[in-house]
Amino acid sequence: MTKKTDLNITGMHCASCSTLINRSLSKTEGVTEANVNYATAKARVVFDDKKLSEADLIKIIQPAVMMQKLQIMLQTSKIEKNLRVKKYRQ
Repeated sequence: MTKKTDLNITGMHCASCSTLINRSLSKTEGVTEANVNYATAKARVVFDDKKLSEADLIKIIQPAVMMQKLQIMLQTSKIEKNLRVKKYRQ
């Protein structure tokens, strides 16, 4: 049976976070519709509750949020390193 749920998502830092989570949900078997909104920090998901539960959806979302946080940390680290190199060369 098809079920619709709204999930609160914490930890999104930018619109690309919502895109990544939306893509992860949409690729999941049993999910028929996913809409992740960065501004409201919510995901509306329509899914087959015979194949998935809300707990399964959360397990899909958590790694996507953590991966985005890791990418942001790596980018910040590279920017900081480039600034230190520029300052040293001056």
